[in-house]
Amino acid sequence: MGDENLEKRTDAEVVASIREQIEQLKGYRTSSFPAIEKKPGAKLVRMAAVWKNALAYRLADIADASVDLIESGRLVPGCILARSALETVAGVHMLNRRISGVREVEQFDGFINFLMQASFGSRDDSSNFKALNVLTMLDHLNKKYGISHDQYDHLSEYTHPNLKGGLMAYSDIDLKTLSAEFGINPGGLPLDAFGLGELELILEIGIDEYKAIEKDTKGFEEMVWRLAPEIFQD
Repeated sequence: MGDENLEKRTDAEVVASIREQIEQLKGYRTSSFPAIEKKPGAKLVRMAAVWKNALAYRLADIADASVDLIESGRLVPGCILARSALETVAGVHMLNRRISGVREVEQFDGFINFLMQASFGSRDDSSNFKALNVLTMLDHLNKKYGISHDQYDHLSEYTHPNLKGGLMAYSDIDLKTLSAEFGINPGGLPLDAFGLGELELILEIGIDEYKAIEKDTKGFEEMVWRLAPEIFQD
């Protein structure tokens, strides 16, 4: 909740905040993993860590490009990437939700199926696993943070050649005379209202999720090492 008495920040201040968030997210990345030990449960622990790490790289990479684009006034590609960042955060939240939800031997199969869908899933024929439904993941994110489909739909508008993704972003038109100027955001749409503020919120949630998942992963791994000999042969 914002304080109405606080002065509105400039675009440059929001951009600086986002760049700090990106650097913080980069702290959750690992550049490499050694070969796994040959013991029960090692493959499961490693695949969960690989997927968590891949998402951290994806989120920081997308956010870095998105803020550069929006800062330069290129709202359409910047907001398209902001939407992808939101989907990625929803994926991190889903992973954390499933990791923290595994408490018994009977829940391992469900988690393994989720992990295979999440990390190997696709919408085309490039794998044998069907990708997870993004809107379902966003629903779960909404339950915790109040990220509504309206916010996702706003960012989605920039993927389409319509009002926000076309006319508003690339023309400044006088509707009475139909005189128009064209270019990259020629009308000077405010960056904070058109993508910048949403990207900052998305990354704030992403950092919150990575803080939580770091803690929950430790408990998950301890449980795997304890219960895996009953389930896995390798």
